[in-house]
Amino acid sequence: MDLTTAFEVPLSPQSQTLSVSLSGVQYRLAVTWRDAASTWFLDIADANGNPLISGLPLIVGGSLLAQFAYVGIPGELWVLSQTGEAPALADLGVSAKLIYMAA
Repeated sequence: MDLTTAFEVPLSPQSQTLSVSLSGVQYRLAVTWRDAASTWFLDIADANGNPLISGLPLIVGGSLLAQFAYVGIPGELWVLSQTGEAPALADLGVSAKLIYMAA
């Protein structure tokens, strides 16, 4: 993982929707905590709100986008956590970061 091309997606420990530019393309990211699963989930839409990826759990250990190459988002999304585990409710944007690395 080459962190020289890394961009931290600015998140806080609350459900939220934000627009971000990844490799020059605008996307809408929605991050939601689901109590039933005790996990954060990510939805990615294009700039017009058309869903591209839905219900992606924020887990550590690999690129979240690896299985979605067909969607065409260049680069990789990783969850980096100080504990090495998926972020708990209060961890997102604090001790667990969502990092984008351009291709």
